[in-house]
Formats: sequence, structure tokens, C-alpha cells
Amino acid sequence: MNQNEGKKRNSSALDQGFKEIMKDAYILSNLLIGWVDEFQDCTVDDVRRCLPTGPNGRRIIDMNTEYSSSRNGPVFMDKVFRVDIKEKNVKLIIGIEGQGNPNPGYHIENRAMYYVSRMISDQKGAVFDKDDYDGIEKVYSIWCILNPPKGKENTIIRYSLKGRYDKEYVAVSPIYGCDLAEIIIVNISAEYEARTPMGLLSTLFGRKVDAGELRRRLVKDYKIPEDESLLRSVNMMSKTLDEEVFDYHFDRGFQEGKDQGYQEGKVDLAVECVRSLMGEMNITADKAMDILRVPDDLREEVLSRL
Repeated sequence: MNQNEGKKRNSSALDQGFKEIMKDAYILSNLLIGWVDEFQDCTVDDVRRCLPTGPNGRRIIDMNTEYSSSRNGPVFMDKVFRVDIKEKNVKLIIGIEGQGNPNPGYHIENRAMYYVSRMISDQKGAVFDKDDYDGIEKVYSIWCILNPPKGKENTIIRYSLKGRYDKEYVAVSPIYGCDLAEIIIVNISAEYEARTPMGLLSTLFGRKVDAGELRRRLVKDYKIPEDESLLRSVNMMSKTLDEEVFDYHFDRGFQEGKDQGYQEGKVDLAVECVRSLMGEMNITADKAMDILRVPDDLREEVLSRL
């Protein structure tokens, strides 16, 4: 398998694994309570009751994730669903994306802005009719950056619409709150913070967590009932992310070994990085490989070359 084929395979597996995990209403309710302003005074159980679920009350029913346009072509989103907060008479449309590569060649924020624009424009004729623009439902585009750039780990960045008077032309009348779109960029943390949305995200998509600890965190810290399908999806994502993260660093310029072949170049890079980290942090090779997320199929070869 060549480099491009490997990347396409990993990207597809990453997308599929992320979608499977985000189908779980218990997972989503624990995350959304910390991200969506409209849930600020709710409990996790309150949030879960607002989600669209199937007969078992656990799997999310998605809206159409393909947004078509005869002029601009289709846009395929990871996950889009409607939230109905009946007690507040509020309806939201929420899109959640999993992003492995933090630098895809454009600003992710701009892509997110394009997504919320499509999510709003697509409501005409489906959510509201003709000129009833007050019927637009607020949209969220939430991006989980699974391999955040150094210095941005454990951060959440928000973008929203806010009106203001021009300083030369001010009135005392309040400004209409046209708060119809919000973008949230979540850069996951490498460290575990118990009973927080960020802690759950790092458990699901951060550094490897052994099966026993994973079960303990989900059940004890987040009150998420055990589900073997969910655990398999998390395990699959962990392996896929190892490849995705390593490929990202491999592409960042450390390609001296590329003429020896894609796999051989990755081993050479791993040896160099592991040796450097061992010296800088005075740690074992295994610990260095854990920090660098060296894929399992490379570890034995790396150890033999140190």
C-alpha cells in the first residue's frame, strides 16, 4: 500500500469511528452540556431527553448529512441532528465534526463558517417557508480537533454573531440578538480531567487508555452504561488515531527516509523522535512511544534500532 492509499484508508476509518461513537446519546449528552449555551442550566439527563433517539433511547437519529447545491456541489458532514428543548421552546440543529489533521491546508474555522451557512440556507422550505425568516433554527458547528497543534491543547474557541452600534451612531434601543450560528473549536487535552466534557473527549480520543480504566471512567465518572459496541469503536479509533497522528508528523517535514519507502521512512522517523524524547525527558522507550503515539505495528522495529 502506498502513502496516499494508506492516508485514505486511515481517514475513512477515522470518520467512521468518530461517527459511531457520536451516535451514542449518553456520550453526546455529556459533551453538549458543556458546549451548548442553551443547556447551561440543565442536567445530563435533561440533555439526553432533548436528543432524537431510536426505540432503545441510546442511538441518535441523524438528519441528512449531505447538503446539496446545484451550483456549489454537495457537502458531506460527519453528524447533524436536531435538538428540541421543549421547556424553553428552543430548537437547534447541531453538526459535530471529528478532525484528525489540524492543518489541512486551510483554516478549519473558515470551513466551519461555510458549514453553518449551508445548514442555515438549507432550512428554507424544510424548517421555514417563503419569507418567514424568524423561523430559522439556530445552528452549531462543533469541531473536535483530535490532534491539536502544540500550545492549543485543552482549549475551546467560540465564534458567534453579535450585533453592535457603530461608535459614531449609537442609540439607547437594544439591538436584536441575531444569534443564529455558533462555531466551537475543541482542541482536546492530553491529560484527563474527571467528570468534564473535555475529560470525556480525551478519554475517547486522547492517548491510549487501557480497557479497565476506560470502562471505569465511562461508568463511574460519566454514568454511561456499558456497551460493547461503543468500546469496540473507541478501541478502533485509538488505533486509527495512532496512524493519523503519526502520518501528520511524518508529513511535517521529517521525510528524510521517504526514498526508502513510506513504511521505512516512518520507522526511521520514529527511531529519531523516540531517541530524542528519551534524552530530553529521561524516560523509557515505551513511555516515549506512548507520548508520540507510535503505531503498534512499528514499535518492535523501533525498539530494535534504538
